Amino acid sequence: MGERPSKGVEVALISGIHGDELHGPHALARVNARLTKAARRSVLVEPFANPPALSARTRTAAPDHADMNRQFGAKATDGATSTRERAMALWDRIAHVDVLVDIHSGGRHEMIPHARLSGSGDRELPLISAMGLEYAVRYRRLPKGLLMTAGRRTGMASFGVEVGAGQEVRPELVELTVGAIWSLLAHLELVPGAKTSAETRLLDILGTRRATRDALFERSTAIGVEVEVGQRLGVLHDPYSGRQRDVVAPAAGLLVSALTSGPTIAGEKLVEVALPIV
Repeated sequence: MGERPSKGVEVALISGIHGDELHGPHALARVNARLTKAARRSVLVEPFANPPALSARTRTAAPDHADMNRQFGAKATDGATSTRERAMALWDRIAHVDVLVDIHSGGRHEMIPHARLSGSGDRELPLISAMGLEYAVRYRRLPKGLLMTAGRRTGMASFGVEVGAGQEVRPELVELTVGAIWSLLAHLELVPGAKTSAETRLLDILGTRRATRDALFERSTAIGVEVEVGQRLGVLHDPYSGRQRDVVAPAAGLLVSALTSGPTIAGEKLVEVALPIV
């Protein structure tokens, strides 16, 4: 596990940093219930990383409404007192682990199940494969203060997992997440169970489309399909003028994520397209 001291592997499983992403808390609660006392000595499970946001079922929480997943490490966002304190309290609990998995579920976006990487993925890809995840996305540019980035900088094998259905809790996605986590723990020989693996495809985000104004977004294409550059993926409706504007694919590739149909605000990401890295 990188440069960290030789010892038994310790794992942190985190979810609920964003209060409108509910698959992770459901999955980790079930994983936690299955862990033996012995396994709990090596597996730290935090289903509710941001309780005020989860209680409100909103991405952020009062009083500062700061994004908790921008508050970790030396490059964290400044000036977010209460949220920053929750982030630092979480970090203090997990800073010693070897493997960090931060589970998200897209918020208002629907996403293909995939892992997210903040670096080369040399330490993380074997673990992602052990989870049975078909895709891992490597980002060229990431926001400052991410938990997974802070973990990797300290020598952890650290990555995010996205299993998103636009704020809707789907039992099949909860099951998928539970199975993926248990497969990882079995691979690390922390729990009993069959060791499975997948041939994980490493993807590079080629382009996104964002809303240019507050509008209604009507999506017309399912995620997980191959799209061509310029292909129509949805429509933005101006609710006052009646004008419409097509949202088209910014590149040819796999449609990794898309906003669910409904209101959107200027600057919000609408679609994300990726291609395999060869």
